[in-house]
Amino acid sequence: KQLSADFARPAYEQLGWDAVDGESDGDGERRASALSLMMYGEDGAVLEEAKRRFDTQRLEKLSPELRASIISAAVRHFETPELVDQLFEMYRSTPSNDLQMDIMLGLTSTQNTATTKRILAAIQDSTIIRPQDATYWFVYLIRMRDSREIAWNWLKDNWTWIEETYKGDKSYDDFARYSAGALLTRAELEDYHAYFGAKRDEPALTRTIDLGIREIAARVELIERDRVAVIERLEVS
Repeated sequence: KQLSADFARPAYEQLGWDAVDGESDGDGERRASALSLMMYGEDGAVLEEAKRRFDTQRLEKLSPELRASIISAAVRHFETPELVDQLFEMYRSTPSNDLQMDIMLGLTSTQNTATTKRILAAIQDSTIIRPQDATYWFVYLIRMRDSREIAWNWLKDNWTWIEETYKGDKSYDDFARYSAGALLTRAELEDYHAYFGAKRDEPALTRTIDLGIREIAARVELIERDRVAVIERLEVS
């Protein structure tokens, strides 16, 4: 995180938060990338400014390039139950697909176990999250360090619902595929193998499961092989 913030700081200091007349599209893209990295790097001043700019009543007025990052910062670092309620209501009621996507990215940035569980419950409630959008929410949760284990356990506990909702649909194997893209420990590899190994006889899942096992195994091997060297190099930096 520190490396990310240090890398982005010169661009942030040059470009700031707001567009100026005559700037290029490239400057706008650099600003968005720099601010995203500064927030990821948990720069205190940038996070406070993101909090100041965040307002659930005016989300549609925020710069489209920055909105997802600002919502994510607000949720991740300044979350309250009221804020989560407001974002869920806005997600449900807005006609804007872009705003829905930004709210999804924001809410799935949570560090709060209760919010993660609430999102996973909402995935099964079509009055909140459309079935065709459920995979996206799951993917972002399982990719986050704070929610990966909860999301993985939810998948195992709710596979019957996934079968009933998606079997026969081309997205049926998405949950198995994207889980493999996020799991990264030897224990998770063994758990994935044990859980999905019993489902290999389903033609719609066989190839995805086999690829998933190989993908996680390669990631585990890479981490176990290079962990010490990477940590030592970061400490030198």
